[in-house]
Amino acid sequence: MAKDKLSAGFTGTPTEPPTGARKIAKTATDAVSREANALATGLNTHTPQPA
Repeated sequence: MAKDKLSAGFTGTPTEPPTGARKIAKTATDAVSREANALATGLNTHTPQPA
């Protein structure tokens, strides 16, 4: 089975990578998401647990 060719049924063409304003917006969105995850992780790690 490992040698069988798998197909997800994708028949379209890949989208073009974002350029210009879209690229900047995507980069900024990714950065905000990473920072939010880091903040949530830090709060979870450093919040005292109730006794």
